[in-house]
Amino acid sequence: MTAAFGVAAALVAPLPSGVDAATPPPPSSAVPAAFAPLAPCRLVDTRQGGRPGTTLTVAAAGACGVPPSASAVVVTLTVPNAGVAGFVTAYPAGTTRPLASNLNVAAGTTVANTALVRLAGGAFTIDSNVALHSVVDVVGYFAPAGTARAGRYVATPPTRLLDTRSGAKVPPGGTVLAAATGVPADAVAVAVNLTFTDTTAAGFFTAHGTGTRPLASTGNADAAGQTRAIFTLVPAADAVRVFSQSGAHVVVDLVGYLTGPSADESTDGLLVPQDPVRVLDTRSAGGSVAAGATVEVAAPAAGAALWATVTAVEAPAPGFFTLWAAGTPRPSTSTVNASAARQVVANAAITRLSDRGLSVFAHPGGHVVVDVAGVFLGAPLDTAPAPIDEVIGRSFGGRPIVATHRRDHPGAAHKVLVLGFMHGEEQAGRRVVDALRTASVPADVDLWLMETMNPDGAATGQRGNGRGVDLNRNFDGGSFPWCPTPGCGAGAGPANAGAGPLSEPESQAFWAFLRRERFDLVVSYHQPLDTVDCSPVRGPALLAGCQAYATVSGVPLNNPANGGYIDLSGTMTNSYMEATPGAWAFTVEFPPAGAGDVDRHVAAVWAAATALPA
Repeated sequence: MTAAFGVAAALVAPLPSGVDAATPPPPSSAVPAAFAPLAPCRLVDTRQGGRPGTTLTVAAAGACGVPPSASAVVVTLTVPNAGVAGFVTAYPAGTTRPLASNLNVAAGTTVANTALVRLAGGAFTIDSNVALHSVVDVVGYFAPAGTARAGRYVATPPTRLLDTRSGAKVPPGGTVLAAATGVPADAVAVAVNLTFTDTTAAGFFTAHGTGTRPLASTGNADAAGQTRAIFTLVPAADAVRVFSQSGAHVVVDLVGYLTGPSADESTDGLLVPQDPVRVLDTRSAGGSVAAGATVEVAAPAAGAALWATVTAVEAPAPGFFTLWAAGTPRPSTSTVNASAARQVVANAAITRLSDRGLSVFAHPGGHVVVDVAGVFLGAPLDTAPAPIDEVIGRSFGGRPIVATHRRDHPGAAHKVLVLGFMHGEEQAGRRVVDALRTASVPADVDLWLMETMNPDGAATGQRGNGRGVDLNRNFDGGSFPWCPTPGCGAGAGPANAGAGPLSEPESQAFWAFLRRERFDLVVSYHQPLDTVDCSPVRGPALLAGCQAYATVSGVPLNNPANGGYIDLSGTMTNSYMEATPGAWAFTVEFPPAGAGDVDRHVAAVWAAATALPA
């Protein structure tokens, strides 16, 4: 099935001064354009005396207030009560149908999405692979503009304006208001992602600004218990009003706004519409995305932001997908939600661009498709060079041991390594390392990450490596040296310490890596003792860093309930501190339930780094 493609409906300010609505635009689609609003107006409804079809040409210019100068229109496409599964694509009349679609439907469903469509001869074509009814409402148009004040797009940090899940649902026939905080008073529209979840029954939702609710829908639900996300532009600077026909929880996330008439005259934020371009399709790229993994892809053109559609294809489980600027922290908001396994579901998005392009996070895994319909003018975000994965050695079983250098601030004052786990049955630290891969790194930190130094144990879920050696008893140990007897060392478990110090290929590779990089701070995660395990022999300086980590994370420092500080023979942290004067290395033991609030542990890493001596 072809992936879905769609964009947001736009209701914004009139054309900028100096643009003649009677002058046709140049034939090229690569012309900056400004938004102009229209009251929602129905162009087509094939249910009225027509039959389901596969191809329909819509004359937009001259209808519903669309002027001859329009170079593109924004329409809401709805397929009502589809008899069979299929997809719909809108594209310029007289051109070849692109490798993209605007929405996908399953049999018996009603699906709506909004689409930006470039006009050719004032018209566009709707094409479906099976006979389907189509409803088309025009809500705005783009017209060429050299510069503009109102209607230029400005991205904001994703901000949650409303989440009714903390209280009662919006009742059937009810309207909920989300105050548009952080938006200029004269902004002509806000860009929001609306998520309707735990729906009470089938029904439609309408997002609007002040005044009477328009006779048009923003999104649809087919049944109770559904979750659907819809990106849209709402003509309101003060608040977004969401009407629910049948009742549901509603989440409103702000991602940007359109400037008002008091804004500076500029080209930044004008949209260059284009025919849809597919920039990512993992179905043809060698395999699906693993659960919790991120895919990065270059943008088709430089700019400040782009208008795109992210399509989740056959995710193995319910979950969410997020599109954002590559090389920047992943926002906590979602772009697409799959409410059931094996769905094909899409949503539009306006997302900031970086000089590295785009990233897509797949919470449940599956295939991902990204289509781009336009680029907003302006400068992309500057980012650090892409992280580098380095294979520092091989395990006893031949598996690679990988270290990742974030490279955000090479040569920064403090070089920090975070090790996710050393024992295969203690993998909670993996979540912290995953979060640190996309977290914003403080300017004084040069960050390295390693998910594990024991890939054999990670693969089998066993404590030791492929030879059964507990790698955290296989280092020289310094004040607590390697012990040749299984189970030796105060508090040590019944694990084999190996044939001698650094007898294992994993220990050898990791030790050489530590000595090469000479980290100022090494944080090593374990389970299940619920403590920041910090050696008193290193004195107050080390304790300051441990205390900083404990305070921010909420994990007890040298938890007396679990034996206080535990002196173990042959451990990595003791060995490294003994061999590297001035360096800090300590163990964080998560409780049996795992890491808990990962964001707190990310902040705790930065707190410990800040506590490092100058």
